[in-house]
Amino acid sequence: MASTVNLRSFLQTELQTLSTEARRKHPEVKEAAERVIVVLRGIPSSSSAADVSAALRQSDEIVRPFVLACQSIPPNTNSSGSSGSAKMASIAMQSLQQLVAARAVAGRSIGEVLRTLRGASGMGVEVQVKVLQMVLPLVTLYAESVVGEELVLALHVCLALQRSRDAVVANTAAAILRQAVEEVFERVARDARQEAEAEAEAEAGEEDEGAGVRRQHERDAQFVLQDLCLLAADGEPVLLQHARPVDKRLVLELLEAVLINHSAVVSNHPAQALVLRERLAPFLVGFFADTPAFPLAVRCMRLLFLFVRHLHQAPMAAECEVFLGILARLVAGDSGVPAFCQVLAVECVRRIAETKGLLLALFAQYDGEEEGEGAEGDCHVVCDLVAATARAFVEHGAPAPGGEARGAPVSETCGVRAPLSSLLDKPEAPAVPAAYIAGQALQALAALADALAQSVLPRRTRHIDAEEVLADPPGAQAQGKDGDGSADRVLAAQTWPALLPALDHATGAVALDDRLFARMLDAAGKLVCVWGALGMQGPRDALLELMCAAARPPEAPVGVRQVQWLREAVRCAKYLAAAMGGAWGRVLGTAQAVEEALQQQQPPPQQALDAVRLDGQSVRALVRRVGPEACLWLVRGLVALGCAAAGVPVPGDCLAAAWRQPGPAAAAAAGDRPLFSTAELRLLAVAADGPGALLVADAEAWRLVTQHLLALATHAAVPPAARTQACAALSDVVLAGMDHVGRGDAACPDGSPAAEPLRRLVESGAAQRSMLAPLALLMRGGGLEARRVALDTLHRVLQAAGHSVRQAWDVAFDIVQAVFGGAGGGGAGSAALVRAAFACVQLVCSDHLADLPPGCLRRCIHVIAAFGAQREDLNVALTAVGQAWALCDFFHARRAAGAGAADAALASALLDGGAAGEAALVGRWQAEALEPGSRRTHEVLWALLLHALAALGRDRRHEVRLSAIQTLFRALDAHGGSFTPWLCDAALWAVILPLAQHSLDSRAHVLLRTELAAEDTDAGMQRVAERSGVCLEDPLRLAQRQWDEGVATALLGMAGAWAALERGVGCRQRAWRAVWALVARLAAGSLDDGDVEQRARLRTRAGVAAALECMGVLLGRTPAATPGEGEGEAAAATAWQAWLRVCQALVDVPAAAAAGLNLDADGSAVVRQETLCALLALGNGLAAALRSAGLLAHAECCALLGVARGMLVFADAPGRRDGVAGEETAQLQRLALASVALVGRVERALALGELALLAALPYAVASGGLDGAGGDGAGVDGAGADGAGGDGAGADGAVAAGQAVVVRAREAFARQLARAAFLRDALGSAGGHRGAPGLQALQALGVAAVGALGRALAVAEEDEDEDEGEEGRALVRPLLAGGVWRDAVAAMGLHMVRPLGSSASGGGDARAAEWFVRAVPAAMLRLRAECSADGAGGGAGPGPGTDTVPALAEAWAAVGTAVAHALGMAPDDNAGGGGGDGDGSGLQRLHVIAGFAGGDRQIHMLDAVVAASLAYVRSQAEQPAEIAEYWALLVAVLERGAQTLAEQQQQQQALSDGKAEAWQRRLALASFRWLFHMCDAEQQRQQQQEADGESPVLLPLWVGRAAAPRLVERCRGVVAGFAEDRRLAGWRAPMPEGRGQLLRYVLAAVARLECRAGALAPAEAEDADGDGNDDAGGSPLSQPSGGPAFRAHVLAGQSAVIFALYGCLVDLLAVEHAADVVRSVQLCLKRVEREILG
Repeated sequence: MASTVNLRSFLQTELQTLSTEARRKHPEVKEAAERVIVVLRGIPSSSSAADVSAALRQSDEIVRPFVLACQSIPPNTNSSGSSGSAKMASIAMQSLQQLVAARAVAGRSIGEVLRTLRGASGMGVEVQVKVLQMVLPLVTLYAESVVGEELVLALHVCLALQRSRDAVVANTAAAILRQAVEEVFERVARDARQEAEAEAEAEAGEEDEGAGVRRQHERDAQFVLQDLCLLAADGEPVLLQHARPVDKRLVLELLEAVLINHSAVVSNHPAQALVLRERLAPFLVGFFADTPAFPLAVRCMRLLFLFVRHLHQAPMAAECEVFLGILARLVAGDSGVPAFCQVLAVECVRRIAETKGLLLALFAQYDGEEEGEGAEGDCHVVCDLVAATARAFVEHGAPAPGGEARGAPVSETCGVRAPLSSLLDKPEAPAVPAAYIAGQALQALAALADALAQSVLPRRTRHIDAEEVLADPPGAQAQGKDGDGSADRVLAAQTWPALLPALDHATGAVALDDRLFARMLDAAGKLVCVWGALGMQGPRDALLELMCAAARPPEAPVGVRQVQWLREAVRCAKYLAAAMGGAWGRVLGTAQAVEEALQQQQPPPQQALDAVRLDGQSVRALVRRVGPEACLWLVRGLVALGCAAAGVPVPGDCLAAAWRQPGPAAAAAAGDRPLFSTAELRLLAVAADGPGALLVADAEAWRLVTQHLLALATHAAVPPAARTQACAALSDVVLAGMDHVGRGDAACPDGSPAAEPLRRLVESGAAQRSMLAPLALLMRGGGLEARRVALDTLHRVLQAAGHSVRQAWDVAFDIVQAVFGGAGGGGAGSAALVRAAFACVQLVCSDHLADLPPGCLRRCIHVIAAFGAQREDLNVALTAVGQAWALCDFFHARRAAGAGAADAALASALLDGGAAGEAALVGRWQAEALEPGSRRTHEVLWALLLHALAALGRDRRHEVRLSAIQTLFRALDAHGGSFTPWLCDAALWAVILPLAQHSLDSRAHVLLRTELAAEDTDAGMQRVAERSGVCLEDPLRLAQRQWDEGVATALLGMAGAWAALERGVGCRQRAWRAVWALVARLAAGSLDDGDVEQRARLRTRAGVAAALECMGVLLGRTPAATPGEGEGEAAAATAWQAWLRVCQALVDVPAAAAAGLNLDADGSAVVRQETLCALLALGNGLAAALRSAGLLAHAECCALLGVARGMLVFADAPGRRDGVAGEETAQLQRLALASVALVGRVERALALGELALLAALPYAVASGGLDGAGGDGAGVDGAGADGAGGDGAGADGAVAAGQAVVVRAREAFARQLARAAFLRDALGSAGGHRGAPGLQALQALGVAAVGALGRALAVAEEDEDEDEGEEGRALVRPLLAGGVWRDAVAAMGLHMVRPLGSSASGGGDARAAEWFVRAVPAAMLRLRAECSADGAGGGAGPGPGTDTVPALAEAWAAVGTAVAHALGMAPDDNAGGGGGDGDGSGLQRLHVIAGFAGGDRQIHMLDAVVAASLAYVRSQAEQPAEIAEYWALLVAVLERGAQTLAEQQQQQQALSDGKAEAWQRRLALASFRWLFHMCDAEQQRQQQQEADGESPVLLPLWVGRAAAPRLVERCRGVVAGFAEDRRLAGWRAPMPEGRGQLLRYVLAAVARLECRAGALAPAEAEDADGDGNDDAGGSPLSQPSGGPAFRAHVLAGQSAVIFALYGCLVDLLAVEHAADVVRSVQLCLKRVEREILG
């Protein structure tokens, strides 16, 4: 509304002013103004601006006043004319301007207005300006009207004013003209658009109303373009006929404006294009053919550029091709070309290159287009242009001859303020330096690179994005225009030969400023990417080489540009990662050189280092997105680089990526420092965001990385630092790989190309195996440090990702086992490796046993065994044995169900095959296929584990050996109960028995050696001891002791394991025999009947003790032996035989064997008393078992007794100091007696005989002179029965030595006694032989044997009822036939004569006497009864058979001898058989044993024996043959006893004290009492009646006849002796009390005696007839008055004894005055009197 009001108001105001000014001089103006005012007033005030403008356009009168006003001014009137005219003109112009601007001028008036303006163009400057201000709105706002002539008028106005001398007007006119011309072509473009819209909306067949206008616009444009071209070419214009003279520069500028803004319009209208082809193009061609002026050259070059840019398509293609050739010629700077033309051409080329897509379009149109047939060749106009530009850069950017660049560095401007092509106002070309051309050319080449990059790499703009990669790398395609490629490929292929030298020149030969360097750097990078993307590996690699060469540090420190070159190369490599291939080597080598150079600078430029390292990090991150192929080539490049740097051969598959540095760099790389490639490979592998997973997924890449690191770590030529770095890198790579494997899908997120391959590898186990395989190779080929790193890595893997190892456990065990082979040798280093490897094994055993498959569990067993066997670290070996226990627990917890069956073939294979069979069996177990969870797998694993422990049990080192054996048997003890039968068999036959056998063999080998081998000594301890002065134990002795301990542990474990395994053993008896054989071998030293001394060397105290303990354990597991049960019987028999062999080997020592047989290496006794005790106790237990099974036969009993004998008198056993017996000896004796008792339950006779021998043994030893503690006595004559005595004269020794039982005892113990004698003689001079049997100990044995003998005899008597019948008779014969009873009685008699353990003056052995009294008499009676029942009787009653008579006779003789000895008497072997009395009875003379002193027990024994003897013969009318000798001896004993106090000489010698005298008195009284009893019938009747209450039965007459003569003789001796002593001493002298008591007793007894009829007659008759009795002269029987008849009568009477003593009695009365004696004699005489007178 405001604009409308203003226009109306403005017009009204201006019209009124105009009317006022023109009222006088120009009335027509006034009238016209008033008419317009009227029109204005007719327009409603409420109309809008558009309505006002529309209303005004309806009237032609609106512009009339203003036109008239302008026409009223005279032509050529300037602003200085009359003021009125000027004012009117100003008002008119101003009003017209407002009307034109408001589009209020009618179309019919446009021409008039334009003519008015043309006329006004000659006015002043102000009017001219206003005229120009209206021209452009008229052309633009009234396009429908300003056509044709009107348009020409408008253009003429501008052209006319352009020639104005006023610069403002001229410039404004030129600008308005340009805009007007552009509007002309804009109309055509607008019409084209409207036409397209109209065509879309118009109905079919309807004519387009604007077609005429459009055609007019096209004609206007054509003619304007034509006139401009004619004007430029100095031709005559068609429409603008009045435009000349015109400035050609303006014309060229107008053409430039048309081509700039409306090239499409021109090219779309053939007529206009034809105008350009025919008019302008020839002009331009001709223009540059001559020497042009600078202003026109600038404008023509601009037109040429526009031609090329906008009109290169048909129909202007040919002209543009010519123009490109002109550019190439100008750029090349041919002769005759002005310098500014070359500059303008270079700038034009730069603009062409910088125009997006233009260069490629031109190339596609010309160079990339094939010519028709017959063409001479292809078009290379664009390539020529590029080549010319490149040459221009090289020529104008060349360095000075001295190598320095000319002047300042090449830059974008080189001091030129503006490009020459923009200097439109310069009449002359400014001076331009040559570097400017180089800079422009370089920028043109850079623009070309940009163009190629924009085409080939459409997503790239200017700089390479670090996150952008080439998604689809090209394949190998042919390069060149004839290949199957696009224009950009062909362009790149044809231009790279020109570009590469230019870039080579730019990288080093010319100095560039920072901006141009950055531009050039970016261009080079783009070209690398383009060529790489197009598969042009040659150019790409060449340019990369140039970039890398520029980046490689010279001698000077690394600069910023070198780092930039490197980073650009890295960025290109990143983009082309998928297609880099072998080019990685160049980039990586350069990166290595730069980084090393930066690190060597002082101080290192940290920012540059960080940048380089960041690029490396980005490369590694980029590989994740690119894929495995890129990762593989990157790895190849790093591998080749590392090989070159380390001086090792490059692998064949990496040769394509190989790149070698120049000499100095290579020499530097060979230094002893870490390698860049190794660090990069490590970082690539350990990257957590994907590259590491790519390596894991790509088997080839992983192989290259690991093999390269292995080569560096193991190659001898690699410097130490590089080797160390390679080891550490390999460790990190493996750890990272296992981490990726463990994380699985998480390691490859977001659909990574490695995800699926990695998943497949992990599931199959290939990934894990490939991860750990390098460590195994490193262990085999690396040095000490490398192997340590490998083991440490494995340990870290197991700690962090042991669960992910899965199917790669075999590789893990390969790594661990490799510690026992390869380099390293021994020493501390190897020990460290062993410890490191074992830490891995410990981790597996503690945390991952459940993850191991059966095959790997088998490997684990083998590995543990290997660690136990290694000798580098003892602690590791011991701990390995402990780990085996963990496996035992694991196997027990995972045991499979099922019982299984025993394998009988197993035992046969091992027994028949020996060590080879064992090895073959274990080999089969090692090779056997194992199924998870099966019972067979469980059995095999258990068997292998046990065998491994057994193998360690054979180790040379005691600690390992002992620990393994202990662990083995602890495992069997803890878990053997769950073993299957097969496993029991395997454990026994393949493990336990071979282990025990080997232990025994090894022990024997050590024990038989005289010095220790080097491998069995601890050299380290020896050295320490030598330095410190410490005295160590003898190594050989220590080894022997250790082997003893090991063998003992093994066999004890074997014995204990039998309890757990016996239930499952198949060949149980065979196994039982084998077990006992091993135990027996340990105890005996050897079971071979070979060298006794060698066998003794194989025995040790500890070994024997262990064997005995084993025997005890095995006995506890011996099956119960019941009669008829085969297994128990066989087991007991096996144990018995083994025990017997042991005992025989230990005890049966040859007499002349070496003295030290029982000494071990330490000098201590092997077999001691406690050893013998334990062994004999075992034997007793075995014998009891045999007895319960009915297997204890005579042979076994004899063997048991023989062993007991050997133990009791084991001369080699250590004795007690000073012969003092200890508790062990007493225990042994008790056990020996227990053995005898055990035998007695089976064969009583054999037991009794053995007891007799044992009882007589002390006497046999003493009589043989074998006691070294006897004092003065020596030999038979000097050794007393008591070891503490030694004061006897030899008679006592004769008592013992003369006894048959002593002889037999010496014979039974002959071997032992001979051995003792030999040892005494051999060692006596060396301080005494303490191993000989101590006599005191033997005395204790004898005493104990006597007790046992007595008990046995008593038991025999008490068991009379039990032994009736055949059983009793079966016992009698052995007792008699073997002289057992004789020996038993004799032995007891010995103990009664010389009681052991008491002094010579003692009263005898009370126990012996007690047992004798209790057992012997009753037993003798029983013997006769049994013999009588067994055979025909002899004499008057029943009696023994003839075959038992001699044996009974010997038995009775032994009894008599025992009684005689007990009473201190001994038979005189020198006495005649007929006796001194000439009675023919064959009685022996007895002599008193010197120094003997008896007691009441002996007298009590005498009473018991005589009583038993009388009871034995009571019913025997005739003297039994078996008792004849005994009876004679018994009577002689009684006679000798009665004579004890009768002899004065004996009294003086023997009765040295009152006790002895009293005993002898009691003995004499007892002897007389029994003699009187045998002769006194009355006493016999009384005693018999008191005993059994039956009618008295007298003793047989022969008893009295045997006793009566002895009684008479002894009574005569008492009486006569007393009388003689009294006669000599006088009747007043006192007599010994004992003599008087004896005399009184004898006299009283004689007075009471009722002698049996006929008892004395034969004897007395013999005395009377003979001449042997000198003392009978006083007897009435000797007087002549008595004849034979009288004598016979007297001696047959009851007083026969008194008659025999008559003379002695009479003599006694003559000398003795004692009343009681006299009275007794009187009584006797009175009986004689009564008898004579009677």
